[in-house]
Amino acid sequence: MADKRWLGATVATGRRGETTDPDAVQSTVDTWFDTHTQTWLSVYEGEDLSSVIYRARRDLALAWVNDLHLPAAATALELGCGAGLTSTALAAGGLSVIATDRTIGMLLEARRQADDSRVGLDIAQVDAHALAFSAAAFELVVALGVVPWLHSPRMALVECARVVRPGGYLVVSADNRARLVHLLDPRFNPLLAGTRQRARSLLGRPTAPGLRHKLHWPREFNSELESVGFECVMTASIGFGPFTLLGQHALRAMWGLELHRRLQQLADQHRFGLRCAGSQYVVLARKREAGG
Repeated sequence: MADKRWLGATVATGRRGETTDPDAVQSTVDTWFDTHTQTWLSVYEGEDLSSVIYRARRDLALAWVNDLHLPAAATALELGCGAGLTSTALAAGGLSVIATDRTIGMLLEARRQADDSRVGLDIAQVDAHALAFSAAAFELVVALGVVPWLHSPRMALVECARVVRPGGYLVVSADNRARLVHLLDPRFNPLLAGTRQRARSLLGRPTAPGLRHKLHWPREFNSELESVGFECVMTASIGFGPFTLLGQHALRAMWGLELHRRLQQLADQHRFGLRCAGSQYVVLARKREAGG
């Protein structure tokens, strides 16, 4: 499953913005993916800021996996494989990979990618909330850009913990609520959410219901992983931009790219509180051993 910013779909919402009809929400997500398969392939091939950030996230995940030195033919599962680029790279590195997604369009593209790269890759249509695999079946699960678009991220994390063997690993990303680009824009700053809601009420402009991505505070996401049986080994945040002011782009594209690169360097060096301020929060987690 690739990332999306706004699906433009209207659905009923309940407490804390959760939808009252999870099946309808996930169906909307699936439809969007099926009709935008090529869009998400091109995302990883472009030179714009979004493409740079998505490639950096994928490259970081692959580097972490490489450093694990998993045994040859170790079993790996990718949830939300999208166009199959990450699954293909994992298979090319010697892992026995099952690439999964809910949408047929993405799975067909993943198959094409694997065939073009001449690597062995199993393909399966599955729901991340209810994985059709045995317990402890995998030494590695990868889920990039999946959590923000699930009706119940916790259900999926519980399933990840179930199918990963004790001592195995999960590489997962979340959309970061502490992202610098939102903190600097009053329209998106999470600390001003109550003020924005009161202003809309006073102006008679209630919030329109809609399907939006879920955001997590880094500490909250770490706690969620730990609560289902993982321990966080490595964390990183990636992506500084595009910067906006009241929802409008504030920088030209080339300046935005350069600012992203400079801020990312500082974040990687844990400078100026930027370590957890990127748009994408990525975690390498290890499943605790029995009794651990």
